[in-house]
Amino acid sequence: EVAPYLQKQDLVFMNQETPIGGEDLRLSGYPMFNAPLEAADLLEYFDADIVSFANNHTLDRSTEGVERTADILNEKGIEYVGANTSPEDAERKRIMEVDGVEVGFLAYTYGTNGIPVPEGEDHLVNLIDMETILSDMEDLRDEVDMLVVSMHQGVEYEPYPRDEHVAQFEQIAEAGADIVLGHHPHVLQPVDIYEREDGGETVIAYSLANFFSAQQDLDTKLGGVIEFDVNHKQGTGETTVEGVRFMPTYVHSEEYDNFELIPLADADEYGLEDADGVYQDVSDHMQSYTEELEIVE
Repeated sequence: EVAPYLQKQDLVFMNQETPIGGEDLRLSGYPMFNAPLEAADLLEYFDADIVSFANNHTLDRSTEGVERTADILNEKGIEYVGANTSPEDAERKRIMEVDGVEVGFLAYTYGTNGIPVPEGEDHLVNLIDMETILSDMEDLRDEVDMLVVSMHQGVEYEPYPRDEHVAQFEQIAEAGADIVLGHHPHVLQPVDIYEREDGGETVIAYSLANFFSAQQDLDTKLGGVIEFDVNHKQGTGETTVEGVRFMPTYVHSEEYDNFELIPLADADEYGLEDADGVYQDVSDHMQSYTEELEIVE
């Protein structure tokens, strides 16, 4: 039910939380994930152009999991960022052109659930280190019209970001990011439209929660699609992000069977108790930091 909202976009970015290694690497769920190859079919169906693969599960199947995931994404024509198959891949800049606008992507994770990065393979996953992030941003900023930084950061199940993470995201904004996309807490945290010292604005989504998952608490069934208009003035180099919209989503299931990803506005049709109240609570929560965020059905 949600797919049409993604399929109409010019550029779709998603967070792919699990390795896609297929049966050869043993399918598994929590706590060490490995998804079937069909997960890549779903990304393709959603018209994903690029996915982040920098998260705490990147190394759940070690080197081979990263390589297999990269292979299947390459077969589907889907770019990836935040994990790499080689040092040369790690040096490759992720820049996508859309209607003459050059969009650059960077992605990082706070860690890998205690799984050590194999010796000599530091390229496998981009870990959060502010010095590295700021250096990477400096290298990429002048080559793109718009810069998107994905951060797998935060505290699980907390509805608001902690002060240290707010400071971190705002530092990235001040360094020149146009959009900062957060995920990891598994629950929604507010969106902010941050006013930089240079007078520009950066959209910060502290946590977009779960999109399509099997978690069963109400807050973990809620997620959403964030959408932007990009205004690029040819000749001036000026690019702005405008019309920031958020559509709440809901994962309906019969416990661990028959999963359906739907707009939250339609959840009453799927038996969600007090669906209108939940929708209003989500709307108010996501606008906690700015009323410039438009909530759409």
